[in-house]
Amino acid sequence: MRGVILTILLIAASPVMAQERMDEEAFKREVLTYSQDLKASKAECEAMVSAIKYAKSAYYPAITGAGTFRYELQDRDYAIPTTQIFFPMEREDFALGLELTQPLYAGGAIMSSVKSAKLQGEVAERSVELTVDNVLHGAELAYWGAVAQKEMYNTVERYVQIVTELRDIVEVKYTEGKISKTDLIQTESRLAEAKLQLVDSKTYYELALQNMNIMMGRDPYTPIELADEISSNLEIPGIVNPGDILDLRPEVAIAQLNVLLQEQQIKGTAAAFNPSLYAGLSETWGSSAINIDNKGYWGHSLYVKLTIPVFNWGARYKSLGVQRKKLESTKYELQKQVDGVVKEVTDCWTILNENLSKIQIAEHNVTIADENLDLNTFSYNEGKLTILDVLSAQTSWISAYTGMISAWHSQHVAISDYNKAIGNMHD
Repeated sequence: MRGVILTILLIAASPVMAQERMDEEAFKREVLTYSQDLKASKAECEAMVSAIKYAKSAYYPAITGAGTFRYELQDRDYAIPTTQIFFPMEREDFALGLELTQPLYAGGAIMSSVKSAKLQGEVAERSVELTVDNVLHGAELAYWGAVAQKEMYNTVERYVQIVTELRDIVEVKYTEGKISKTDLIQTESRLAEAKLQLVDSKTYYELALQNMNIMMGRDPYTPIELADEISSNLEIPGIVNPGDILDLRPEVAIAQLNVLLQEQQIKGTAAAFNPSLYAGLSETWGSSAINIDNKGYWGHSLYVKLTIPVFNWGARYKSLGVQRKKLESTKYELQKQVDGVVKEVTDCWTILNENLSKIQIAEHNVTIADENLDLNTFSYNEGKLTILDVLSAQTSWISAYTGMISAWHSQHVAISDYNKAIGNMHD
């Protein structure tokens, strides 16, 4: 006896891990904070800031250094023209130099490169928005999926309790000799099925909670208490015209920017075949061109370099043709995105409204199932119905509640889908 008491005291004194009560908004904040996809998208956006600076650096003067050394494997001489005078030359030649170059005109290539980098930066920014939308949407689906599993687990617990109460009634009747053993066996079989269903339901609920923890970057087994019920937060957003929300969809904005980016690509391709003008300053130190003393000399020079493409076998027109076809493709992709948004908005709105009817029907079925189970159980106790009638009523009861939970969950999914479709996902 003393051992039992000691065990009870130890259990009572042991620390109990408190469950964190979490609602939808808190969960979404945690998921956004941890999301690796969002961190990667932001890193890509930051990389594009550096890419813009890199593109602009082509406007500024550049300094390059170079050095050469050459050794001839045989003797060499320098002959003064029209004479028989020869001077032996050193086998070594060497030179060190610095060159400062400044582009004066690059045919528009630098400007096109800078504009392309800026457009890519805008694409990266909108990609961050798209990632946020996707992360929030995924978080909402995960949260309400867990809430639905919680509701289903609680419902199956009630179902097990209902079947257990019937089993107790049948057991008493059998003990009193009022019914055959068949009723008891059928009830015991139903109870075993209900308990198995409860185990499955608990497993699904635990997996849903573990998934939530993983999405938040936590230990999968961290206790969580869901603050919302499956029938809460079912506010229906207002209807919108798909054409009015195109600018709110990052996918459309990215497709529009890709069109502008491809137009810049065409300009950049054309610039490669335009004249270019560079100015430079060169400082060198090394052996002379006629190296007879192996000494180093300084050289100073200013130069202007003009390059004009003259003939390239039609490369300009061929390369521009490729880029123009790519532009055509990006415009098709833009229209595809617009059409996709229109379809997504209209489809989601239709599903949203159809689910309202399903919820009303499901709730009515639950009311009928409750009444039917009560009446059949009472009539069985009075000896007016068979055990099969009660078991059938129990099946209808669990089916009705499952259908209602499914309808509520589907509506949460539909609301989230519609908010994403109209660009209404909020951080």
